[in-house]
Amino acid sequence: MSENSAPLNRVLSIVGLEIWQLTESLSILETALQDSIAGGRTLDSTATSQLQSIDLITQTLTALSEFTLTLATLIPSHVEADITGAVKSIKLSDLAARLMDADLQSSTEQPHGNTFQTFE
Repeated sequence: MSENSAPLNRVLSIVGLEIWQLTESLSILETALQDSIAGGRTLDSTATSQLQSIDLITQTLTALSEFTLTLATLIPSHVEADITGAVKSIKLSDLAARLMDADLQSSTEQPHGNTFQTFE
């Protein structure tokens, strides 16, 4: 393997945690939007539909995060992949750096330093 190889289970764990972080951020945004849109009044059907769409996105991201984190536990730690090409496609430099450091991070540490417990 090349020097850019990383344990695939760690890469998937980081991806799962990144998705989980997005879920948390989206939940906060959903609450803020709901409070802002409602402003003490009943929501119209358009606003309700938009908030339901955000909720569906949140639920989908949660499911994908759980799936990815569970999948990561099924892959033996000796299975590695050169992720250089995949990381080059990512335009967000902080995210790319977190993925490139997959071989250095603990699979139970969130990308931004918070702890996270995997689902077993």
